[in-house]
Amino acid sequence: MSAVGWRDCRLTAAKLAGLDLAGADLSGCTAEHADFTGANLTGATFEDCRLCVANFAGGNLARATFSKAALEWAAFGGAIASDTSFTECDLTKVRAGSGDFRRATFAQCRGAEAV
Repeated sequence: MSAVGWRDCRLTAAKLAGLDLAGADLSGCTAEHADFTGANLTGATFEDCRLCVANFAGGNLARATFSKAALEWAAFGGAIASDTSFTECDLTKVRAGSGDFRRATFAQCRGAEAV
């Protein structure tokens, strides 16, 4: 499933745990309550997405891009999010847990202090 383009998808409550979605373009998607646990999302793009309460725990989000994404209550415990970019995102009540956010950037994000 690598480099898949899933623009404008409806993935609410989808079970995507452990999938290889490296390089996927998920722009415009609604994936509230989606389970991305342990998924490979390296270099994935999430632009103008609704990802509230999504679970990214244990996933690889290295070099992923989140732009104008709603991530309220999303879980990132144990996720690798190094070199990941968050721009104009809503990170209110995000559960970062033991996520690795080294060299991640946060620009104009609400709730970024929780990460």
